[in-house]
Amino acid sequence: MAYQLVYTSSPKSLVMGRTGFSTVARTRDMPEKLAAAVERCGVYDIKSGEVFSHSIVPYAGENWHVLTRMTDSGTDYTNRNNYIAHHIVIADSEARGLANPAEILAQWRGWLSSWNENPQYIGGVYELEKIRARNSLPAKNWEAAFGSPTKAALIFGGQAQISARPSDARRLLALFSESMLLNVEPSDAWDITFTTSFPSGGNPSDFMWRAASYFEAPINLIKGEAPEAPANRAAQYAATGELNNRERYKLKISAPPTANMRFKVAASDSGGGSEIPAAVWVLSGAITAAALAIAAVFYFFSGESETKQAPAPLPSLKPAEAAPAPLPEAEKQIGADSEISLLSALEQAREKIGRDEYAEALKFWDGLKITAREPSLRSDLLADIAGRSDRLLKTAEKALVEGGDEAKKIAKEYVSRAEKALSVSGLEGSQKRAERIKILKEKIK
Repeated sequence: MAYQLVYTSSPKSLVMGRTGFSTVARTRDMPEKLAAAVERCGVYDIKSGEVFSHSIVPYAGENWHVLTRMTDSGTDYTNRNNYIAHHIVIADSEARGLANPAEILAQWRGWLSSWNENPQYIGGVYELEKIRARNSLPAKNWEAAFGSPTKAALIFGGQAQISARPSDARRLLALFSESMLLNVEPSDAWDITFTTSFPSGGNPSDFMWRAASYFEAPINLIKGEAPEAPANRAAQYAATGELNNRERYKLKISAPPTANMRFKVAASDSGGGSEIPAAVWVLSGAITAAALAIAAVFYFFSGESETKQAPAPLPSLKPAEAAPAPLPEAEKQIGADSEISLLSALEQAREKIGRDEYAEALKFWDGLKITAREPSLRSDLLADIAGRSDRLLKTAEKALVEGGDEAKKIAKEYVSRAEKALSVSGLEGSQKRAERIKILKEKIK
């Protein structure tokens, strides 16, 4: 069960002694401190229309996901403009098994647009698990808006701004959903925070993906303009909607330690004006068939049990006189200087970022020859580091709101982890990040 909370202007509040904008209804079992944190989610600063957002707030050692719909609600009891914010609050452990947050925001039918009753406790939200994604890949909404499904990858994996009108709110939810579907692990979509209308003067670290009519952003939904898609695996997936075998079976990229495979690898430039340019790596046809068959069996069974016997060494293979066959782009190997694919390198670097090993991630990335082929991906990693650090600081700030020694302990840990990003050169927003860290350290003392 998920909680819900309704926030609007009223002469009476569910909180004793309050009037004006306050909570008028919420689930009875919802903890008071969690409810207070949810009240602060969302600022409505447009004249009319819907605003949808996904926020994350920490409470009692767990992250809570807040799905919010705000809309104008006529005038209040003082004859001033009123709005209503209706929140669904879901524990992280429950959210991971649901459709992505953009789909729930778009499809849930219980959103309230006004409140004319006395303050009261209301029930929870049930059966969210019945909501299934209506959007799918290839990314047809991105194609309709910007001419290519590959552009769903533009906002994937980091911070992003979009120029959009308030009336584009539901259209943005469809775009956000398709970009979230690029996560091979569906539950990772719940790590992405967003809003369809970012308030002027708001804190950019509150949301990873932000849309607003006053933004002068490269991705412009109002004009239907967007930059070229990145030449990476996410763009390929957005265009095809097809997982490769490694992604489908969640295989780990690693070669058999005793293998002795000798390939002669040649690279050739591919033409044709493809939207996703890539080098085509070719092997001997006989080697390809034998090596991939053996490797597929090894990869598929390598992670099932630690007690299984290690595979026997592979025999040396000699080139056969057969026409060379190209490997699929997502499965290619990168040559004699390394045995790691570009996609695997990116994933390993991001794993290090997820452990707050920012400098180590860039050192690993810069130490590979293959990564020089895709300089734009390094910028993506820097954006990942910035986003990760900002989310840690946001969590620390919200922990301090709770108050108490335990909250300070949590905030101190998160600030320490976020501070590691200050040592990374070329990171956007480092000065502001340093100022936030200084302020938080003073509050923690």
